[in-house]
Amino acid sequence: MNFLKGKVMKVNKKKILIVSGGTGGHIFPAVALADEFKKQSIPYGFATDQRGLEFLNKTEHKTDIISNIKRISNRFGKMIYPISMGLELLRCLIKLILDRPRAVIGFGGYPSVPCVLAAQILRIPTLIHEGNALLGKANRFLARSAQTICLSFETTKYADKWKHKTQYTGMMVRSSVIELENFNKSSQDKLNIVVIGGSQGAKIFGEIIPKALGLLDPQIQSKIHIFHQARKDQIQEITAFYKNLQCSAVVLPFLNPIADYYKKADIIISRAGASTIAELCIAKLPAILIPFAASEEGDQTMNAHQLSLNDAAWVFSEYEITPEKIAHILQTVIEDPHSLNDKREKLHLLSKPFATQDVMNIIWESIKK
Repeated sequence: MNFLKGKVMKVNKKKILIVSGGTGGHIFPAVALADEFKKQSIPYGFATDQRGLEFLNKTEHKTDIISNIKRISNRFGKMIYPISMGLELLRCLIKLILDRPRAVIGFGGYPSVPCVLAAQILRIPTLIHEGNALLGKANRFLARSAQTICLSFETTKYADKWKHKTQYTGMMVRSSVIELENFNKSSQDKLNIVVIGGSQGAKIFGEIIPKALGLLDPQIQSKIHIFHQARKDQIQEITAFYKNLQCSAVVLPFLNPIADYYKKADIIISRAGASTIAELCIAKLPAILIPFAASEEGDQTMNAHQLSLNDAAWVFSEYEITPEKIAHILQTVIEDPHSLNDKREKLHLLSKPFATQDVMNIIWESIKK
C-alpha cells in the first residue's frame, strides 16, 4: 500500500492536484484518491466548486482552488458562460504557474475544465478519470491532451476514439466499502432491504416501494426488514404506510455511514450512479436499479446497463418500473434466498477493489515520463 510514498516524497515535494466537479459521481472518487494520498503522506491539493467544497468541509481535505463557474440555463447565462470560463482559465493559469503541481488528475464535471486545461497548456502531466459508462462532456473536451484516461467501465461510450491511452482501472470508492469485499454477512431470518435514493432521496421510490411491499402476502411481509432513505417531505407518509404492514421498517433522510447499511443488506434498491454501482460490485450486493431518467446524457442508464448485460442486477427504467415488478422479485428471493448467490458471484467478477492503487500507479508513471 505504501509503494508510492518514498518515490514521490524523495523526488519532489510538490503537490499532485486533484480536480473535480461537485456532484457525487465526480467528488466521491476524488476524495477516495485524496484519502489514500493523505494516508501515505503524499502532498496533494484539491480544486472543486462550491458544491464540492460543501462536501470537502465534512472531511479532512482542504481546497486550494474554488471554481466560481456556474451554469445558468437562461439566455443571459449562456452568453456569459464562455466569459466566466475564460476568466477561470486565466485564474487557474496564474495559480499553477505560481504553485506548479507535479501532475493534475481531473474527475470530470464542467468546473474541472479550466484547471485541467490550464495544466495542459503549461505541459503539466494530466490524467482524467471517468466514473460513468459514458465519457462526459468535460472529459471529452479534455481527452485530446490528457496523457491517460482512466475508465470505471471496460465499455465506455465515446472512449473508443482514445483507446490508445485509456486504462480500465475501475471506480475509486471509500475505504470503508473496500473493507466489505471479504465481509461475510451472518444468516438472518428476515430479508434486509436497503433503499438508497441519492443525496436528496428519490420521490418515485417513496411512491412505489411501499406499494410493492403492500402487494405481498402478510406472511411474506413479516419476513422483511427495510431501511428506506426518503425525502424529508415523504418520511411521515411512508412511515405511516409501513406501520399498516407486517414488515419492520426504518425510514430516514440519510443513511450514514452507508457501509454500515451495506453490512445489513441482502438486497439494495437504488439509483445507478457510478459510485453506487462500484460499491455494489465490491460489496457483492444484489440490487434492483432504477436509473435517474434525467441524468445528463443518460449516464445512469448506461451504468446500469453494464450490470444488466452481465445479469448482475435487475434494471428497470422509471417509465417501466411498477410495484408489481418489485413485489415479484422480493417474493422470489424470500422464497429462494439462494437465488441471490448467482447475482453476488457476477457482481464480484465486475468489482475493481484495487482501483485507487491502479490510478496512483498511473499517476506515478505519468510523472516519470
